[in-house]
Amino acid sequence: MLLHADGFATYGTTVSNMTRGVYASATSRISLQTTPLRNEGLQSHCVRAQGTGGADNGGLRLLLNSSITDVITGCAMRIEAAPPSDTENGVFSFTDSANGDQCSLVVGTNLDLIFKRGSMSGGTEVARSAANVIRAGVYEFIEIHVRAGNTGSPGGAVEVRVNGQTVIDETGVDTTATANINIQSVYLAPHGGTNAETCYYQDWYVCDISGSVNNDFLGDTVWTTLFPNGDGVVQDWTPSATGAGYLMIDEATPDDDSSYIVSAAANDESEFDLPNASTETATISACIHRYLARKDDTGAGSTQGSIVSSESSPETTDTGADNALTQTYAVYSDVSETDPATGAAWTPAAVNAARLKFERTA
Repeated sequence: MLLHADGFATYGTTVSNMTRGVYASATSRISLQTTPLRNEGLQSHCVRAQGTGGADNGGLRLLLNSSITDVITGCAMRIEAAPPSDTENGVFSFTDSANGDQCSLVVGTNLDLIFKRGSMSGGTEVARSAANVIRAGVYEFIEIHVRAGNTGSPGGAVEVRVNGQTVIDETGVDTTATANINIQSVYLAPHGGTNAETCYYQDWYVCDISGSVNNDFLGDTVWTTLFPNGDGVVQDWTPSATGAGYLMIDEATPDDDSSYIVSAAANDESEFDLPNASTETATISACIHRYLARKDDTGAGSTQGSIVSSESSPETTDTGADNALTQTYAVYSDVSETDPATGAAWTPAAVNAARLKFERTA
């Protein structure tokens, strides 16, 4: 099941926007940049991990809803040069339900990939790829499947792929450094050492092994963002200024109370059109409906974001979670792995016909 994906297009260049409901933390080395991008025209921002000073540095932390045993995650990573021998340039690191270091994947000085148990700088090497499995100065798509466990059968396991090719594959190995045989946080762009190289990251996804789709390596994926570009027929919510409602919620960089739509009554609904997906889109792993919301007073205030599939009749809605809002803006996300009208994967045509729906539920 897809747990998370991000193309980093909805935060502008303000890192604090990332910690308003999507990520648990982002350390000082993390920044958002508009270059270098690996897919011009499809993407607008990447994550940059600054390559100077400091010891182990967590990077961008995704806290999962619960602890799990198997995690599959992948991203496009660009390292600017091979790291020196006193440095760990991280791709991913994993911590347990108490946020204790479990294991990590780092880039070595020979542009190899090293899987470690424990912390990046003080951990124990478990497996290492051949040299030069990645190249400096270009984006490489790196994926890892980690099973938390100890030595023996079935024990822990790790498989690492670069651009779809397996470069590390170990079973029956110890992948956990704590007494907790689980993983609950995944970190992107962790760094260690005093001379880490600058790295860039795009198109991050995280899956587990549950469900019937998105329960294995997804391969090289691009996560693009579609912003509302029109009002649907149903428009119960009120724009904060004169004009179309979608113009109040189509910002790539959140502008909070500068423009918004507002509802004063439960059961209010509004729907919004979307632009077509890129003509380069062939297959779609999932759609994610993500929105920023708050309530403006005490008392009840809940919303639900959904995706309406309207390619065929009758229309079918993939209903999102019912979220109780606070008086502080926060991001809410819902993953739609299959088209609710067919039960199969979303197609470009179905996405092109889809609409976003917002409902005030309380």
